[in-house]
This record gives sequence, structure tokens and C-alpha cells, in this order.
Amino acid sequence: YNALCDHTSKAVLYGILMNWISFSPIFLDDIVEKGTSLYEHYFDYDIIKLSQDEVFVDMGAYIGDTAEIFMRETNFNYKKIYCYEFSERNVDELRKISSWDDRIVIRPYAVGDKIGKIYINMNDDSSSDRITDQSGASSAKEIKMVSLDEDIEEKITFIKSDIEGAEMMALKGAANHIKNEHPKLAISVYHGNYDIYKIAEYISSLDNTYRFYLRYYGINLYPSEIVLYAV
Repeated sequence: YNALCDHTSKAVLYGILMNWISFSPIFLDDIVEKGTSLYEHYFDYDIIKLSQDEVFVDMGAYIGDTAEIFMRETNFNYKKIYCYEFSERNVDELRKISSWDDRIVIRPYAVGDKIGKIYINMNDDSSSDRITDQSGASSAKEIKMVSLDEDIEEKITFIKSDIEGAEMMALKGAANHIKNEHPKLAISVYHGNYDIYKIAEYISSLDNTYRFYLRYYGINLYPSEIVLYAV
């Protein structure tokens, strides 16, 4: 609570904790970024400042919705976008975006703390496949995993992550970029309840000059779409 750098962030944390304790949606109603908000999800301009030299890494790129927002927010003046997405059907959509801009790099891999292999449960009813440890499951598929430190050689200026609970593992695989380059970070911290503070602690252990903010973009049934900004 004391590490958060503005009143809005403190109110968001308080509202989430009160919802966990009481299950009352009123606490989430009070903290959600409303539909009339000036700022897009992951791009709160009171926190995030964009330049024409951005190298943006979109971990959990889905079909390119966040990448398209980034392009608009920079008025299409940026250096590069790396899109990491392991779902084949989503990658097909991403390629449609990258086909007209060679600054967009599609990386059809999972992101973790090292180069290796993981398994995913293929879900026909969802747009988001999930990582599993069950390599022998009939629905599991083997895919390649990379780390940002090993996969990207150039300087990174901005990392966004929404990868279904693998955020901490991916940040560990980006430790050198974070320590040496101090990229802006917009990290989802709602897939695991401990993430809301453990991820901030880990980032601070790499670079204690980061300043932290919380914003809430979810609904009032249960806290989701909680974003930790680190700048």
C-alpha cells in the first residue's frame, strides 16, 4: 500500500481487498476505470508516456487488439512491436496486422524464464489456451517457450503482459532487460491472488527505482483485469 504512488492506486488496492473479504461488488464499482475513461487499458497517460522510439513487447498478444491500440496511441510512430502469442488461431489473426507493417514481429511462442518446451490445453470453447503440466493429456499440445532476455537483443522500452498466470515466470526471463534498460511495465496481476504484491516485489528487487501504480479495468463480480504499472 505504501509503495503505491498515487491515491487512485491505493483506492484500487483497498477496494480489491475489501471485495475479497466481503464479496460485495460495491467496492469494485467504486474503483473500476469507467467506460468514459480518457485512457485505454494498459495506456494510462497519467502514468505511461510514449515516444517515437518505443520497442513494445506484447506478451499475450491475442489477436492484436492491444498492439492496435498502441499503434494508434503513438500515431503509428514507433520503432518495433513484438507480439508473443502461442494460440495458432490467434497467430493467424496477428499475421493479418503484421502483413502491412514490417515493424511488427510475430513470435508464436510462450514466454517464460528460459528456452524450452511447455504444454497447453487446447480449448475449442475459448480464445485463450492455457498452459498445463500434463504432457500426456489428450488435449495437450507441445509448444516452444522462450525468454525475452534470450529472444530479444535490442533495447526494450515497454512490456505489457497478460499471459494467464505466467507473468512472474516471464518477468524472470526478462530480468536483464528490466535491470539494464528500465522498460515501462504494464503487468496483469489478477491471475493469482499473490501476484498483486509479489510481482511488484520482484520488479523492485531487480530495480528499486521503479514507481508502482494499480488500475482496475474489470467488472464487479470478481476482481479481474487488474494492471500493475511500473515506470
